[in-house]
Amino acid sequence: MESPSGIKIILVTHPSTGDLRESLKYIYNLYVESVVKNPLYTSGTPISKKRVTDSLRLKVQMKFLFMR
Repeated sequence: MESPSGIKIILVTHPSTGDLRESLKYIYNLYVESVVKNPLYTSGTPISKKRVTDSLRLKVQMKFLFMR
């Protein structure tokens, strides 16, 4: 996925994985809320916020739960 601002989000998945557009949108929105809107973030530094990683982990776990 490439956002209008040029941010590219890539997921490496199995070929049989279904449509992940909603997941990509979720990740992008999480990025916007946690990084773009954060006045203390310095461009190019690693994103290590616990909230971001916890939210991504939960989203991935939920996605796999519903795929079974």
